[in-house]
Amino acid sequence: MRGFLQDIQNTMREIPIPTDHHLYQSYDQQEEVDRINSHYDLDPEFYYRFIGGTWNSYSALYWTRDDMSVTEAEESKFDLMAGLMGLQPGMRILDVGAGWGGPLTYLCQRYDCTGIGLMLSPKQQAAATERAARCGVNAKFHVTHWERFVDSAGFDAVYTDEVAVHFNDLSGFFAKTWELLKMGGIYLNKEMHYTHARYTLMNRAMEHINGVFGFTGNYRLLHDELKCLHDSNFELLKLLQIPIANYGRTIDGWISRFLRARKTPCGTEQRRICQGFPQIYEAVPHRFQHEYDVDGFDCRQEDRPGRASLVMVADPAAFCRQVSPTAVR
Repeated sequence: MRGFLQDIQNTMREIPIPTDHHLYQSYDQQEEVDRINSHYDLDPEFYYRFIGGTWNSYSALYWTRDDMSVTEAEESKFDLMAGLMGLQPGMRILDVGAGWGGPLTYLCQRYDCTGIGLMLSPKQQAAATERAARCGVNAKFHVTHWERFVDSAGFDAVYTDEVAVHFNDLSGFFAKTWELLKMGGIYLNKEMHYTHARYTLMNRAMEHINGVFGFTGNYRLLHDELKCLHDSNFELLKLLQIPIANYGRTIDGWISRFLRARKTPCGTEQRRICQGFPQIYEAVPHRFQHEYDVDGFDCRQEDRPGRASLVMVADPAAFCRQVSPTAVR
């Protein structure tokens, strides 16, 4: 236990803890970039070791069969998203938070689309650009904050996959997305949500967890997010619940591969993540052991000790929302 606590303290040493202990923090644009990049702007090979799969999708996968490989579960998720967005050959799509380019490259290759990907990390951009060139797809990647991105051609679809959680100005992002979409275009957001506002006040365990991500884990209540969409003139077309077991299987795979890869020498910044990553998930060993109400709202939370420590896996499932601009601009 003492060694575990020391690892956590080392992980937190370089990142300031929000003084009010509240989950939602407002940072200026550059600070937000710096905090997010404290986690993501590392050697891509460091992440590839434990994320696995062909496409290195750093979010929950979609397991439809017990015997699926990581790559098959990645592609199952991408195909589900493509169906919700109604992708067709020749469409122009935008991936905000494109990571190392795997999801966008797959969608452009499989559905014959043209893609643009945004990220904050130069190292991610280099890896994504190389991947797209290797796969022969028409996808370009830009290092830019979403607020600074400018486009006049418009997109048939925009998507985020467990990325909007890092945006403290979620309403501003939705308004920007609405402007970037063509008339009748689709925005799809796959994300996790809290079931009650009391979990947005961080205790010490939550500070350790969120600190690895630079204190940019702004998990929302579903109704708050839907209001932001409504206020930005979006019309909700579909709400899809993805069983929480998909998160459990994905993260169990990360931990297994991470512990094997941890023996490989890594740099100072990678070591900071090494010290904190596995303990984050091992600290909540029952994270995926409960079944929750299908609508995600359960008034009996007080009967579940330690419930607030499940911040990174949220509750009780992930949601894909398919939304499009209203007819009136």
